[in-house]
Amino acid sequence: MKQKITRILMAALVLLCSVPASAYDAEIDGIFYKLSEQNAIVTRNYSKDYEGDVVIPSSVTYNGVSYSVSGIDEYCFYECEGLTSVVIPNSVVQIGNYALRECPNLKSVKLPTNLKVIPDGFLFYSTGITSIVIPESVTEIEDCAFTGCSSLASITLPDGIAKVGTTAFEGTPWFEEFPDGLVYIGPVAYRYKGAMPSNTEIVIKDGTTMISGECFWNRSALASVTIPNTVTCIGEGAFHNCGGLTSITIPNSVEEIGGNAFGSCNGLTSVTIPSSVKKLGYWPFINCQGLTSITVESGNTVYDSRDNCNAIIETGTNMLVNGCKYTTIPEGVQSIAWYGLSKVAFTSLTLPNSLEKITRESFRDCDCLTSIVIPDGVTEIGDLAFYSCNVLASVSLGKNVKSLDSRTFAECPNLKDVYCHATEFVDASTLAFENSKVDENATLHVPGSLLETYKATAPWSDFKNIVALPTVKCATPTITLLPNGRVKVESATEGAKYVTKVTASSADPVTEAEFSLDAPLVVYTIIAYATAEGYLDSDTATSTFRWEKTENDVNGDGNVDIGDVVKLVNVILEK
Repeated sequence: MKQKITRILMAALVLLCSVPASAYDAEIDGIFYKLSEQNAIVTRNYSKDYEGDVVIPSSVTYNGVSYSVSGIDEYCFYECEGLTSVVIPNSVVQIGNYALRECPNLKSVKLPTNLKVIPDGFLFYSTGITSIVIPESVTEIEDCAFTGCSSLASITLPDGIAKVGTTAFEGTPWFEEFPDGLVYIGPVAYRYKGAMPSNTEIVIKDGTTMISGECFWNRSALASVTIPNTVTCIGEGAFHNCGGLTSITIPNSVEEIGGNAFGSCNGLTSVTIPSSVKKLGYWPFINCQGLTSITVESGNTVYDSRDNCNAIIETGTNMLVNGCKYTTIPEGVQSIAWYGLSKVAFTSLTLPNSLEKITRESFRDCDCLTSIVIPDGVTEIGDLAFYSCNVLASVSLGKNVKSLDSRTFAECPNLKDVYCHATEFVDASTLAFENSKVDENATLHVPGSLLETYKATAPWSDFKNIVALPTVKCATPTITLLPNGRVKVESATEGAKYVTKVTASSADPVTEAEFSLDAPLVVYTIIAYATAEGYLDSDTATSTFRWEKTENDVNGDGNVDIGDVVKLVNVILEK
């Protein structure tokens, strides 16, 4: 409990930094309003706190114009220590987030009968309130609505509750009165309470419509969970760090999966997102170290796993939402989501030419990634995008990168080479390479025309060595088929090495009723380019040829099969 309260308090501190300074249009009988058309919103004057018993009228008149009081502004009564009660009229249909947050002497609140949503942090840490009646109109209670209300022992809930947010009742005596085990609030599986025995198997009861955020947070003893096909929403962090889960079946009723819903579930190896899912939060499967397969079911209109890419892609935006160890990023993907590939155990990864944006923290903590080539289409690389990639040694920035944000490559202590191919000077935050020891170990390669600019401008000037990029390409290699299945790749550039790919496929279909197995059956395609120190990579050479069966038996076993391709590759690589 102490850890949870600490985490909530940290979130509250972040929220505090964004508390708005409300302006008001009118003060009427000690209550401040924003006026628009025929509507009045109750707000505040931060130089004058509300005190005592506040009764909000259903309508007000100002300068001869009548206004219906239809809402309460966010943070309206925040930290009003002298406030003792609030009566909200039935004309109010919307209440802003944290409206009655941290009002320690507030004893009672009367809610309007037309309200549908209890907002985020509504009575967050208002420790004086002892009871509340939630009207029958309410269907949703949002995150942290009553968190920390340490005197709240009585809550009257309506029958129509359909959604309960993360930690909505955390720290209330009302919640503590529930027996240990999985607590249900109406049709919502709200939270598992108390210690969980080892190897616990949970069957969520039929009719449940939601698994609330953090319902099974940090429950490593959870071995399996059965989700009925009535569940439509799995909340944020619902199964975070449930290391004992080795598989999960998400039913085809689920429409929404919250951010970090299955984060750090290291026992999971494969996940299928059903066609029914229409909304995914950020990084739903972050840090699932054992995950090797992510598939979106065909027929999903919002997400896909095109080209068997082992990832979730948002179809309309072409954004990669979440990947795993064996993800390949297909052409067409234009951006990578926040934390989309963070903590994935890549050693290398090919980014598609279609990529335009690498969002903040996309590759954060990829501890196995040794090199990355940013394609020319990328213009923006976000904060902390490659933060703490501990073995990252080589980075190549494409021609159109405009800037590096704060700590883009910070805490990458093994950086050895950064190749900056941008045709214009790349503006970089002074913290872009923080604690990456570039002054001790790294060489920066830049266009010769910009060499002096990089040498004179931080943080680039911190690099131990700054040199001009080569401007001459390696000579394009030739590919020669030699006797006995040997293939020779050679370039006129001295010291060149070769990157070669060999593929084999069936030749033209045979249409005769009878045919000889000596007919040509296999087509080999060899693609190669040359690379050498001090040179740009060469253009690509391609050679295609066809062998008959007897000639194709490269390994001499009497059969033409994949073994011959393997032998051919080994011949090319001189193994």
